[in-house]
Amino acid sequence: MLQYDLDSRKSGSLYEELVRRMRADIAQGVIAPDEHLPSKRDFARSLGVSVITVEHAYQQLVAEGYVRAIQRKGYFANDVGSFAAKMADSLSSAASVKKRADTGFASVGSDLVLGAALEENRALKDAGLGAPQGASSASATGDPVVLSLAGIPRVLFDLSGGVAPDSFPRQAWSRIVREVVEDAPDELLLKSAPREGLPELRRAIAHYVARARDMQVEPWQVIVGAGAQGLYPVLPRLLGRTRFAVEDPGYPTLARTYAANKVEVAQVAMDEKGIDVDALRASGAQVVHVMPSHHFPTGAVMPIARRYELLAWASEGEGRYIIEDDYDCEFRHQGRPIPALQGIDAAERVVYLNTFARTVAPSLRLGFMVLPAHLAERFRDEWGGEASSVSAIEQMALSRFLSEGAFDKHVNRMRRHYREVRDSFLEGLDGLSCSALGKDAGLHFVLDCEAPLDEECLKAELLEEGVRVRTLSDYFGSPSDSGGVSVCRSDRSEALGKVAGTTSGQGKAAASSTKLVICYSGLSASDAAEAAQRVRCVIERLRPSHA
Repeated sequence: MLQYDLDSRKSGSLYEELVRRMRADIAQGVIAPDEHLPSKRDFARSLGVSVITVEHAYQQLVAEGYVRAIQRKGYFANDVGSFAAKMADSLSSAASVKKRADTGFASVGSDLVLGAALEENRALKDAGLGAPQGASSASATGDPVVLSLAGIPRVLFDLSGGVAPDSFPRQAWSRIVREVVEDAPDELLLKSAPREGLPELRRAIAHYVARARDMQVEPWQVIVGAGAQGLYPVLPRLLGRTRFAVEDPGYPTLARTYAANKVEVAQVAMDEKGIDVDALRASGAQVVHVMPSHHFPTGAVMPIARRYELLAWASEGEGRYIIEDDYDCEFRHQGRPIPALQGIDAAERVVYLNTFARTVAPSLRLGFMVLPAHLAERFRDEWGGEASSVSAIEQMALSRFLSEGAFDKHVNRMRRHYREVRDSFLEGLDGLSCSALGKDAGLHFVLDCEAPLDEECLKAELLEEGVRVRTLSDYFGSPSDSGGVSVCRSDRSEALGKVAGTTSGQGKAAASSTKLVICYSGLSASDAAEAAQRVRCVIERLRPSHA
């Protein structure tokens, strides 16, 4: 029986300490691959904790990919150690990484507990796949949708993305901005911020990612910019205009954005665990842009073994980097947020990217990168002396918003709100034979209709009902998105089956079933229930009678 002294923990809950101990033992091979873990009841009795503590720990380890659950058999350890060893072998043959000297910033500290705890809908908007606008109220009576003057159905429920109604932290933000203007010295109010951002904001962000994303970084590694759109063009210049790989399916404008910055782009196929690393190798890319914590649009969470495999790829060649896009990491509805890929990067190959568009508001237009030490030094050399693209007043306000705890309170409130909206939508689908994939994290999930439907007809009929929605097929790239480069993509129906986790044993029908991408962030709970009922009615109307 496994045994841990959980009372010796320095901080955090019993559940968090148990997760941390078991993570380490699985990665190091102390718990062997495929080892049958103790039952929840027996393990709880042995540890002297409640069954719910063990259950929550097992659920978190399953979510992160360290453990798998087999119905009626129990929990088993996954083979993580072999991928970690492979990465270590790659590291041992790589050149040693230069360490940066002290820059005068205060250290964040390294004794942290693992796994503590709204990017604007940029690609959807830019690609014309739905504007990030809140949905207006609709009648629950099923009345016909009012047409606009142009005869086009008015969108009452936008399931392609949006901003939650009444979500802006108006009271806290206005108070902090007023205090900043009153308290800040003239030299801060009248001058532009440095290109990398104000020191106090960079320090506040470093502390935040340390406690929330298990990232032990120094403030000088943090670069502040005008949202993701303001940071993307920096990456080719910083990493080199080599070949970049993007996930397929994925954000439609991501490939176009890189291509517009004179980067050759490879669209690389995915499976249910994330990007296919063998296909990535075959693509010849030197840089890959991934969303491991909650992929858009598939909802996939990259398990730990695949993360180590990806890190091993980055360590196999000089100049390889991983861009970790953590766009909605704060919103996990079951268990704790998945730790960032950057937190297990020992080779300084991960560039971490996030924004405050989803957590605060898209109008803030403020994002940040966390760079490996040698890239932070390169950034200083390349951009030193330039002014920031973000208002100094907004940077000072956000610094206080983070440091005073107002940000955490706001995110907790929004997490509860979005969980309620998601639950209302799922309840509105009661009676419909379907599956919700990737629903435990982020602000969207994939609705598998479990039958092949005419997708254009489905979208058109839903629009007649006032519902705008996109299918998973809409997010597959095309050669025009990447400057003509399109590699490692399989047949569309086969690819849909892979990203949804279907197998040959489930048949081709499962792989070809229609899948809707449900972005519920712009809805209220009541709107979500009404939208779900309309979606259910249209699917039932179009579904073949034998399905």
